[in-house]
Order: sequence, then structure tokens, then C-alpha cells
Amino acid sequence: MPVGTGASQGSVLEPARRNMLYDDVLGIELTIDVVVQIQHLLMTQRLLSELRIATRLWETHPLVADLLSELRIATRLWETHPLVAE
Repeated sequence: MPVGTGASQGSVLEPARRNMLYDDVLGIELTIDVVVQIQHLLMTQRLLSELRIATRLWETHPLVADLLSELRIATRLWETHPLVAE
């Protein structure tokens, strides 16, 4: 059963290794749970990367850039308020 990490399922004749996958890239056997966790981490990493790109693109939109600028100014003003500064 091919998996995104380059792993392939162990031999059906070896019941003790039925839940093991061999990863050609790493050159080691991994449990199916570990392979699934690696796949989830890789998907999360890709999603975060895409989110960062989308955020950078969104921040360059003129209306959003103006809003962020006003928000930064308001935040600086708020931080100088005597009650907040304490």
C-alpha cells in the first residue's frame, strides 16, 4: 500500500510486521501510525506555507494595507495611554 512518505507495506506473510511500512527515503521501517503522523505534519506544513503566502498577498491589498496601518497607529496610541502603560 503506497504512502506519501515513500513507504510500502510489509510482507503479508509476516504477521508481526503487518502494521509496519518500509520507507525507501529513510531506509527504515515505520509503524503505520508514525507514517500517518508524518503525512499530517507535511500537510500542515504545506497549509501553513500557503496561508503565509495568502496573508502576504492579502496584506498588499490597498484597503487592507490602509486598515493595517491605521490599526498599528491605534495600537501605538493605545499603548501610550496611562492606564495601559502601567
